[in-house]
Amino acid sequence: MHLIRFTKKRSQPVWLKFIFLLFLSYPLFTARMDAQAPITVTIGAASGTGSATNGPIWTGSSASLTKYSRYAFLYTGGVGGDLATIPSGSRIVKVAWLRGTGGTIASPNTMNVWLSNTTATSLTNLTPWSTLVNGATQTFSSSNYAITNASGTYIDAQFNVPGNDTFTYTGGNLQILTDWFRGGVQTGVAINFIRNAASGRAIGANGAAALTPATTLTNANSLGDFRPTIQITYVPVPACSGTPNTGNALCSASSACAGTPFTLSIQNIIAGSGVSYVWQRADNLAFTLGLSTIGTSSTVSTTETASSYYRCIATCSSSGLSFTSPPVFVPLSPSYQCFCSSSATSAADEEIFNFSFGSLSNSSNCNTLSTGGNSVAQLYSNYQYLTPPNVERLSTVPFSIQVGTCLNQYPNRSAIFIDYNQNGVFNANELVYSTPQAITGAHTEAGNIVIPASAMLGLTGLRVITSEQAGPITSACGTYSWGETEDYIINITPTTICSGAPTPGNTIASSATVCAGNTVNFSLQNLTTGLGVTYQWYANAGIIAGATTNVYVSAPIFAPTTYYCAVTCSNSGLVTNSTPVTITMSSFIDCYCVSQAGGDADEDIFSFKFNNVTYGTNCTTPAPGPGSILGRYSNFYPLGNIATLDLGYSVPFDIESDDCDQAPYYSFSTAIWIDYNQNGSFNDVGEKVFVEPASLEGPRHILGNITIPCTAKVGQTAMRVTIAEGLSGSNLTPCLLYGFGETEDYKILLKYPDTCSVLSNPPGNTLGTVTSFCNSASSVLTLQNKCMFDNFSYQWYQGNYPGTIIPGATTKTYTTPVLTSTTTYYCSVSCGNSTVIFYPTDNS
Repeated sequence: MHLIRFTKKRSQPVWLKFIFLLFLSYPLFTARMDAQAPITVTIGAASGTGSATNGPIWTGSSASLTKYSRYAFLYTGGVGGDLATIPSGSRIVKVAWLRGTGGTIASPNTMNVWLSNTTATSLTNLTPWSTLVNGATQTFSSSNYAITNASGTYIDAQFNVPGNDTFTYTGGNLQILTDWFRGGVQTGVAINFIRNAASGRAIGANGAAALTPATTLTNANSLGDFRPTIQITYVPVPACSGTPNTGNALCSASSACAGTPFTLSIQNIIAGSGVSYVWQRADNLAFTLGLSTIGTSSTVSTTETASSYYRCIATCSSSGLSFTSPPVFVPLSPSYQCFCSSSATSAADEEIFNFSFGSLSNSSNCNTLSTGGNSVAQLYSNYQYLTPPNVERLSTVPFSIQVGTCLNQYPNRSAIFIDYNQNGVFNANELVYSTPQAITGAHTEAGNIVIPASAMLGLTGLRVITSEQAGPITSACGTYSWGETEDYIINITPTTICSGAPTPGNTIASSATVCAGNTVNFSLQNLTTGLGVTYQWYANAGIIAGATTNVYVSAPIFAPTTYYCAVTCSNSGLVTNSTPVTITMSSFIDCYCVSQAGGDADEDIFSFKFNNVTYGTNCTTPAPGPGSILGRYSNFYPLGNIATLDLGYSVPFDIESDDCDQAPYYSFSTAIWIDYNQNGSFNDVGEKVFVEPASLEGPRHILGNITIPCTAKVGQTAMRVTIAEGLSGSNLTPCLLYGFGETEDYKILLKYPDTCSVLSNPPGNTLGTVTSFCNSASSVLTLQNKCMFDNFSYQWYQGNYPGTIIPGATTKTYTTPVLTSTTTYYCSVSCGNSTVIFYPTDNS
């Protein structure tokens, strides 16, 4: 038998029930207390002129191919601004634009919106999209957007990006960006949006192709200077309370250039509305000197002309309490850190291999990357970390710019700028050197720069630029295609008077060897400071007239020459000679001009068969010699002499041309040069030994024969072969830079024929410079057949055959004594067992 006991449960106390109920209700209660009704403000006219080009999207006709557009709009905060009624700290939840007349656009279309708080007061024309969107918050994104609402209503963008479905407005200026792609079907005409004049506060871009981060937005082409009427919906926040703790004052830059804007902000976001801000600047930490107010928002954009302290005072209106931030010190940057940017955009062709200025000398090459800030190899080099050279006011400072090449060679110029007034700007009168005329390829430029008496003392910026261009460099700012910019610092010091003995040190030459007819730049190892210094240059101990500065550009050099400079201090009367330097002559075979194709496509020389031996490379391996560029120029000097040829010999050749990149094929012509007189030039008469008269399409073989003239100089010399697209043979020159094709250089050896047993050449006549005279004359006798070589035997005779031997007349020319009567001469030439008599000549 089971027993069940029923027990009455005790009731809970009334006060416990109330606490539990209150606990369950608290979240709902606080949510209701925190919630605020959204408020919408309208910026712009409710009706008026409509435009399809001023945003927020660009629309054309339904057939228009322009489907992409981007816009940037700026709205001002503060008293009297566009956003004056929106409290700082409010949360923006939606933006919408007022449409006018026009059709509709069905989905799917792409629409994106970004917002950002900003201190900018205007939008700059041609600002890249990447700059505008940097730091902005994307609040709306749709790939299925449609515009089907009626005229006079708003198209909206209710914020929908997770985590960014509200945007906190900080009370200053506001930037709104839109990005649009029309992917759906448009019905009717272009859609207009009611627009309002807003100069400097609207820019846009559009296009038929997708826009990129590099796309720039402009106020031109009816895209800018007007904003569409907009509605901004926001949720206000509760009033602030207590002390508004800003935290530290912050600066967007560690230092500031004079006149360049920077942004001041506070460390903490202060919750609630009713917070006011006052930014102050002062010359000292105690804020007692030079105190001024510079802004009344939580962030402020400002500039400075001297190092300054900044702080923010925040006040909560509901509590009446204020907080002063710990200050931030913003030092003024030195002027040499504030220059505009300058850089090449492509890493090839001309580079600065050495720059010297006074005691400064800095070398680099195609692979050098400077450790200075913002340096990019072969484009821009910051060498401001190097020890600055001291240069005096009124001093004459020598400089040199050695330009090298990293691949191609084209006309280029150089320039030097010095910021004498130290204002961080290279003014027009601070262009202190400019190349007189464009120079092709590697070279050195040198000269002197006089430091003006008005130059400010101290550390000063210097910029040197080499740019591949035909005209002069006129600006120290901006970009250019090929070349390099280098930045340095110099230290300008007060003027002094020279004293004691000068110490010029070594004589510095831009090159220790030189090709015949070229010049050399000379300078001195040490700069002799002070006024009263004079210079006189010497060559082989002889005075060089007019060479009276601390640098000297020589006259063309044709023989080894020794140079030095005598430096005199007029105040002490002492003279010191620099240590001499001797310039030697380069071999002529290393002195030929440049010839090469500009591109490696299309025609190439696949093989060159010369004197029945074949030479060449393939499409992947360059020639072994220095300077070779695959598919454009081939230096085969390391092969040595590819042929040893007798004077008078006829040599066959076969040039095979094809394209490494195959079809399509193009027409080209061919030429060959041989430097017969060994003077380092292919430009002499008779040295273009083969030429195609017309341009023919490849691939093909070019065959022919070259006869070595008997007048050629024996010994090693050079031969050049060029094929060039689109040119006839008559237009090919040995120093040509052309579009496509290839140039190849070889060495050959010319010699006299070996000792012969039979003279194979016809005898010819005896020739004289004078064959008749009145009273008296002397004549130079030569042989008609020029293939008479120095290893033959010669004997001149006077009189008819067999005549009388003339003692000592045993060369192939003979100068007669003064003649007063008719006289006959002839020459007997022997080669081995063969002797031939050249017909006599009468001098009468």
